[in-house]
Amino acid sequence: MSAQGASVAAIGGGLGGKPAVLHEGGFRFDMGPTILTVPRVLERIFAEAGRNLSDYLDLVRLDPQWRCFFDDGTRIDLQEDIDAMDRFVSGRGAGEGYKRFQEISAHLLDISNRFFL
Repeated sequence: MSAQGASVAAIGGGLGGKPAVLHEGGFRFDMGPTILTVPRVLERIFAEAGRNLSDYLDLVRLDPQWRCFFDDGTRIDLQEDIDAMDRFVSGRGAGEGYKRFQEISAHLLDISNRFFL
């Protein structure tokens, strides 16, 4: 906004967004976004400010992108390879739900691309 000429002031107390952390019961919880799935949005924001994202951040592609742990000791790794994810999820009886999730995600990405890119 500032790059487009708007007067901008940051107000408020405490940490919000990514640096916010909750410590509870011996566990640490990130209270903000923890994964960047669409770098081109961030690249566009930097470009609008006349900056180059790579001058400020080194983005590293990760695979698995995310790992979830459950009380019973099982875990789910979010993998970039959609077919591998499908095999993993289908092997646990949730294949149809995952396919529907992929369809909805593709639709939402299409909408997002039309309006925000």
